[in-house]
Amino acid sequence: MGLNGGFTVVVKRREVVAAVLPMQEHWLPMSNLDLLLPPLDVGVFFCYKKEPIKIKANEDCRVAILKKALAQALISFYAFAGEVVENGLGEPEVLCNNRGVDFIHAYADVELKNVDLHHPYDSVHGKFVPLKNQGVLCIQVTELKCGALVIGCTFDHRVADAHSANMFFVSWAEIAHAKPISHIPCFRRSLLNSRRPGYYDRSINNIYVFISSLPPPKLVEDPEPTEDSLQSRIYCIVSEELNRLQSQATSSNGIKRSKLVSFSAFLWKLIAFADKSESDSNKRCKIGVVVDGRGRLKLNNNINADHELEKYFGNVLSIPYGEASIGELNAMHLSKVAELVHDCLEGAATEEHFLGLIDWVEFHRPEKAIVRVYCKETDDGTAMVVSSGQRFPVSKIDFGWGKPSFGSYHFPWGGQTGYVMPMPSSSRDENGVFVLNLRFQSVEVGTRANGGGYIMVVKAREKGSSKRKGEGGSDKRVWERIAMCLRLMRIHSKAPPCCSSQAHSRAPYCNLYYIRIQVTITVSIPNQSGTISIEELSSLLCSEALHMDSKKVKPKCTTEADPLLEVAEKTDHLAPILAPIKVMADLTLDCLEAEKEKEEKKKEGIPQSATHDAAATHLPFLFLFFFFFLLLYLTETTNPPSPPP
Repeated sequence: MGLNGGFTVVVKRREVVAAVLPMQEHWLPMSNLDLLLPPLDVGVFFCYKKEPIKIKANEDCRVAILKKALAQALISFYAFAGEVVENGLGEPEVLCNNRGVDFIHAYADVELKNVDLHHPYDSVHGKFVPLKNQGVLCIQVTELKCGALVIGCTFDHRVADAHSANMFFVSWAEIAHAKPISHIPCFRRSLLNSRRPGYYDRSINNIYVFISSLPPPKLVEDPEPTEDSLQSRIYCIVSEELNRLQSQATSSNGIKRSKLVSFSAFLWKLIAFADKSESDSNKRCKIGVVVDGRGRLKLNNNINADHELEKYFGNVLSIPYGEASIGELNAMHLSKVAELVHDCLEGAATEEHFLGLIDWVEFHRPEKAIVRVYCKETDDGTAMVVSSGQRFPVSKIDFGWGKPSFGSYHFPWGGQTGYVMPMPSSSRDENGVFVLNLRFQSVEVGTRANGGGYIMVVKAREKGSSKRKGEGGSDKRVWERIAMCLRLMRIHSKAPPCCSSQAHSRAPYCNLYYIRIQVTITVSIPNQSGTISIEELSSLLCSEALHMDSKKVKPKCTTEADPLLEVAEKTDHLAPILAPIKVMADLTLDCLEAEKEKEEKKKEGIPQSATHDAAATHLPFLFLFFFFFLLLYLTETTNPPSPPP
């Protein structure tokens, strides 16, 4: 139960937790940078394993500790205990009235190990991360069947950015330990006042657009998921792959790009690759990168103001973006794309940019504006925004029962622009956790077959935690057999340059889906200990050397478990085509079993018999049968029968 989000969450208690001290009601205005944020709720959750020494009687005690610490934390972070209300100009403001925070205590009939964190919309959204109805912040504490605990929070992005929320989470945990909070939030809106006289560069007009100039959104009730629908995924990327991407993104003159720039460039190329087609090559593909202005604003070299700005509670963000055609991105090397991302950030990572942005908002108030990359036009390709979460203090959110085993932000994104947030792993290694909200094709679909119109989905996973020298050989031969099967079936396509892993599972696998003809081929490789790099996987699936000559790549059974190759017949009219494929699959497995038996006999010292591998003998005839049925199928599809009179 729980692998696909199929578990039940029961609410045990709902209440409102307010600050423990009385507070004088007052208004907290939004800064000019706050006004650029849409009314969007952001989620975050932390997973805690049950410690063996804890007994069941203490489960309610943990909830009591959280509520008591929350009531004390809201004294300093009083904006989270208020409400967002519109003023006379139609602009939002925070009414600091100590309304309190909606606090939910729940129970889920699932164990933490069975929660599919890879698909947060199925397992986390609305189950562990609550849907906020009132106030600024909502918190849910969910006890799991195994004794684990999940703390989920949802807050209004107009009131706080990730930096502000992180300060609150750390302070909440510190108070639970009876420690003084390390960062007292600063609510001085005067730090972000506009200049007199104001000035801004006209380039800001290219980054932001007025909402009144946009067409009204289309209202669709319960839309069906399509290829253009956004899908949410959580991946864990090993540090070696991040270092490799950074190395590939290094420019020709030796300029090393940051990991954020390198990864953003990689994603930009990936979504352009997923959109690649002859008709879409001229479409513009956009990428925006969130820039935090706290380290850019010097405020006339005032040291005290700089210190206060570091603890400033609110939004200090800008989202510059770059764009290029899909054809250009596919033709560029990763280092060139990284240069475009760097140029996009360079103009916004300055004090003058943020001061000008504040003046720009002041000049146009109360006109509402939004960043342009969020507004997809008809002829645009895929667009996405990357927000760095490398300062996400997941290891510091310890309430007294240990650090989280996993923590992540969650974005219930409702627009057409994708959202990606890289974050550090909860472990001490340098691995990264990435939350992606991208189009279905960008997340799952790796490529389209040349000329055939087939869509191929490739998902590959490495076991990076046990990567040791010399372990990749057996897996490489497994991928060679997969590549050979693809070549036998005349699927000439390129693999996506990605290799990801799910946070909750370690077994490597590769799934290949042929959607257009509704034939599913699933290749699973259980119990593998080796790894394969992105270059090896891509070259094996792309190399023309792996064509239909079976002598080029001989299947060898050198791993503990052979790959299972299954072909599902989705439609009756494809039976003539699927029959030889099924025979080929069975024959391949026979070859593997025979090869494995030979090797076992060789290890035991048993003399080898003179029997010949019957399956390998019949391979040429198999190819002839396959191509005959393939030709027959193509002939029927090219000249369809005339309809009855």
